[in-house]
Amino acid sequence: MGITFLHGNHERYCAESQVVILSFHYKQRRCFHRKRDTIEIYEKTRQNSERKRKDLQDFVDRFRAKASKAAQAQSRLKLLEKMPELEALNLMASLDFEFTFQECPGKVLIDASEIEFGYTESSLIKQLGFPILRDDKIAIIGKNGKGKSTLLNILSGELTPRSGQIQKNVNLLIGHFGQTNINRLNLENTIEEEILSANPMIGLQRARSIAGTMMFSGDLAKKKIKVLSGGERARVLLGKLLVRPTNLLLLDEPTNHLDQESVESLTLELQNYPGAVVIVTHSESMLKDVAKKLIIFHHDKVEYFQGSYEDFLLKIGWDEDIPSEMPTKNNNRPSRQEMKRMRSELIIDRGRELNPLKKKMEVLEKEIIKLEEEQGEIEKSLIDLASTSDSKKIQEKSQRLGVIKKRIDEAFEELSSVTNNHDEIYNNFEDKLKDLEV
Repeated sequence: MGITFLHGNHERYCAESQVVILSFHYKQRRCFHRKRDTIEIYEKTRQNSERKRKDLQDFVDRFRAKASKAAQAQSRLKLLEKMPELEALNLMASLDFEFTFQECPGKVLIDASEIEFGYTESSLIKQLGFPILRDDKIAIIGKNGKGKSTLLNILSGELTPRSGQIQKNVNLLIGHFGQTNINRLNLENTIEEEILSANPMIGLQRARSIAGTMMFSGDLAKKKIKVLSGGERARVLLGKLLVRPTNLLLLDEPTNHLDQESVESLTLELQNYPGAVVIVTHSESMLKDVAKKLIIFHHDKVEYFQGSYEDFLLKIGWDEDIPSEMPTKNNNRPSRQEMKRMRSELIIDRGRELNPLKKKMEVLEKEIIKLEEEQGEIEKSLIDLASTSDSKKIQEKSQRLGVIKKRIDEAFEELSSVTNNHDEIYNNFEDKLKDLEV
């Protein structure tokens, strides 16, 4: 396990009370995480979620083999699979994975102009200029050895350009994760001591919690840096970065020593980080989900590109190292460059077709959960009303219950249809993309 916490698009599957606590773990968690009542809200939400999961599973088990209910059972099974399993709080002590953001007044954090740099007489970087705005998400892409890490070191101040200017906001706070920075860890410190050194204000208990998040739980947090492997030291460095106040993150291949679940968690955190991010990564999923602008090393030059990674694939693509005369095994097949262009177009088309269906699925799933919650409340109130003589209220509640049950069945039928349509389109695109693999 790597850096883990409750992840996935939980708001899709949770009712209004659940959204409060799950938003706490995501975009709005910084506003709520110090409030004591959050723990109580979370635990109630977890218990409600478990009851909801049990009800869905009971329905699936009861009607899976019944022809008239098969479609509804299948839809509920898919919904069950997507619903998050909320862990008890005693299992979540070390799962608070978030950077420590500090607001920076002003729109521009760094303004780089006419930068030139090289280790020899020739220059890796020539005449490069770009701004870093306070909420920018920028990826640096290109082949290894072209200067991506060098550019991060220039922005951090570890290297000085030959010419050009880098103007920095006076309130800029940089968090730099570099592959060589692990050599600056204090070898005699324990893991928890090293994390605490990045921000003594957090206290030892918080440092231990971060150590657990970095896969050093319990007594492992007392291991000394000098006995750790390179990958373990990189995780300690990332842990230090979490606790240091920042408004600009410079990240050089931060996913190298993380498992897939951890990569997804880090991706989500970078999406929600209020400050700016400049990242070097080979993770295509992270490039697509995080980057809104690019700095591209290609064609023996470097340029600033105001568009997403998918925009880059569609408009430019990776073609600089493909000779035009390269032979193909089958003369009828498109060239590698053409296949890359076709794949890029397919990816864009896939998103255009699937996104409306995904949104429709989200709407239906939220409606079903809301209706089933209302159904549970009405059923409970009918039990209470059974001991009274208020026949009018009983009749009103019963009628409303009938309407709700009918709409739930209709929504599940619709959800099943949309889901099947989505899966069919997705599989069709996957087949086409496989045919275009280079």
